[in-house]
Formats: sequence, structure tokens, C-alpha cells
Amino acid sequence: MSSQNEPLAIYIMIYAEASLSPHESHVALLVNLPGARKHYIFHAVEDISTETEMMFEKLEKALDPLGTKTAHERIALSTAIPESQFDSLSDTLAATPVPRPKPANWNCQSWLCEGLVNMERSQFLPPGDAARLYQQMMDIINATALGVIV
Repeated sequence: MSSQNEPLAIYIMIYAEASLSPHESHVALLVNLPGARKHYIFHAVEDISTETEMMFEKLEKALDPLGTKTAHERIALSTAIPESQFDSLSDTLAATPVPRPKPANWNCQSWLCEGLVNMERSQFLPPGDAARLYQQMMDIINATALGVIV
């Protein structure tokens, strides 16, 4: 039986390889609903209908992506958001804009940064966490691009 008071497990997933330059590394937010045993990935991805733009995507996964070998790094967000607030969190992330036309230097990392800021504004994260988490993510991406083991 699902308990709506169980805290969500939230992670920044970093898909980076030494062969990629930092701006090519993909990032996403993973939200695991422990009571419902559901896993959601929130991210900005290429809009294949345009080939030049990006769009917001929310995917539900049956299996926990943390158990796969795809993601190279992850950062746990220390939050105590109860599962009962998942819909509100999901709405907050879905409201994070994806600009059109896409600026040349805008990517999924930009979206994730804005998503963290929106989470902070909505009090899903404590003040200062958005900047700290974004910097931690970028440190991992840059170290990976340099071939440094994190």
C-alpha cells in the first residue's frame, strides 16, 4: 500500500563521457515515488520535429534508472518532499520554460538550472540549494570532460 507521506527520492542524473565537451553532456531530474514504485525523468530534449529546438519531456519508467549503467553520475537532492506533493512538483517542473527560438548557448543544463531555481522558489528546495546543486553538477561535468575521476 502506498503511503503519500513517504519522501520523494530526487536526483540530478548526469550523462557525461570524457569524449563529450561539457556543453554536450545530458542532464535530467529523476524523481522516484517510493510508495507507488514509479520513476519519472524530467528534462529538456531535442524536438525532433524541428531539429533545432528543444522541448520539455516527462517520462515515466517502470524500472528505476538508478539501477542501470547508463547514467555516469548522480547527485541526490536532500529534500523531504512527501509523495503527496508529487503533482505540485511535477507542475513546477513542467512550467520551467524552454525558450523558442533556442539561444545558441541554451541546452538541457540550462533547463535543469531553471528547474532547480523554480523548485527553490516553490519551496521544494531550501534557499541557496539551486545554485549549489547546479555548481556541483557542472563540476562533475567539467571533471568528466577532462578525464578526472569524480
